[in-house]
Amino acid sequence: MKLILCLISIISSSSAVILNCQYFYEWWPLAGEKYSCVTTLSEVSTNQRLTAVTGNHLNSNNHSDVESIEFIDCTGSTFIPRNMMNFFPNLIGVRLVNCGILILTGNELNEYGNLSLFAVEGTQLERIPGNFFSSTPLISIVGFADNKLKHVGSKLFNDLTNLSWISFYNNECINQTATTQEE
Repeated sequence: MKLILCLISIISSSSAVILNCQYFYEWWPLAGEKYSCVTTLSEVSTNQRLTAVTGNHLNSNNHSDVESIEFIDCTGSTFIPRNMMNFFPNLIGVRLVNCGILILTGNELNEYGNLSLFAVEGTQLERIPGNFFSSTPLISIVGFADNKLKHVGSKLFNDLTNLSWISFYNNECINQTATTQEE
């Protein structure tokens, strides 16, 4: 019985993610400054859940004031932890910067339907599946600059009627920024 409890404890702790946030006002193109948690991740896979958040908020802000989260230098992580909305109920933006090799399957954003800002920049990202934004129809700002993109799935932006700014600057298969629907 003790062995079973020990194994459950190890499995539970291995799927737990604790973020140590530094809080700042981060700038997003066309969206302006957003109160943000800036943090890093190490060895987080797509099935791990956020279980705690530490860090000192600016002024009288709290978790409910956080609108975006920026993961910096998260090498070893395959993507963002699950369950972030339980801690940051007003989260509308996610940015990953210098996060090593990321593999997007198309399921990462399923529980983040309120996102309007999303960016993966300065990583080794090579592919974006065509269904990646299928559960986030409110997305208006997208950044995939400075990656290693070789394939972008067809119909990637079909459901994004609010899309107003996108950057694929400095990638292998596409090197462009668009600031209007026509572009």
